[in-house]
Amino acid sequence: MARRLFVERGYDNTTVRRIGRDANVGLGTVFAEVADKRALLFLCFNAELQTVLDGALKKSSAT
Repeated sequence: MARRLFVERGYDNTTVRRIGRDANVGLGTVFAEVADKRALLFLCFNAELQTVLDGALKKSSAT
């Protein structure tokens, strides 16, 4: 959810409140998982990077 909002609205125009609302969770739930919006962006970045790396490794091992 956060990744989609960051892509669609941009980092500066995406609030943690909006992320929580779109994910159907309370603000406290979001902050129980991450310290702030920057940490959430970092988690999104890491997840995307892991997806790319997994794909590259899978492709590499298939050859």
